[in-house]
Amino acid sequence: MALPAVVLALMLLLCVAKVGTARVAAERAAATAARLVAIGTSPAEVTNAVQRAGGRGASVSTRVEAGWATAEVSIPIVATWGTWQVVAEQSMPTEEYLVGFPIDSAVANASPGEDSP
Repeated sequence: MALPAVVLALMLLLCVAKVGTARVAAERAAATAARLVAIGTSPAEVTNAVQRAGGRGASVSTRVEAGWATAEVSIPIVATWGTWQVVAEQSMPTEEYLVGFPIDSAVANASPGEDSP
């Protein structure tokens, strides 16, 4: 009678561990995506970085509004009792928001030997 309870407890423990691992991966992937979007990286490169950090099943949606880059990463988890999605969202200010103008124009206008703002 105790053996089925032990097996069930172990299965539950494994599912919790799987969700925890996916949550950490999703947070890391979302932070990476937000950072890349904030510096103006192409969407294909952002998606590639998210899938490296969160796994092949990871998907990302991004937006930039009011000077903030936001990335939402979703990672599917397949378990014995069904499939769930772990979702994480991270935001960070864009370079233009922090500096006040596009970084590329500041670098293009800087004289040799002069530090860009």
